[in-house]
Amino acid sequence: MKTVHKALISIAVIMLAARIGGLVILVEICIVSPLEPLRFGLRNCDEEEHNVTVEIIDFNGNSIFDESYTLTSEEDVEFGPT
Repeated sequence: MKTVHKALISIAVIMLAARIGGLVILVEICIVSPLEPLRFGLRNCDEEEHNVTVEIIDFNGNSIFDESYTLTSEEDVEFGPT
């Protein structure tokens, strides 16, 4: 009986730890991440020229970023804080 009791307590502790860990991750994703600045990079790795459009839409369907780039051979574009 003691073994079953210990096993149930162990399972409860593991489930509680998983809940707390999940909450920390959720808080980090929902609160911390949106506050960080937007950054991305593009690189043309071939010999052709490419036109690329990057559009980012918020949760309400509003465009919050809409830029077009023309990348020549081996050209890089980086957007965001340095």
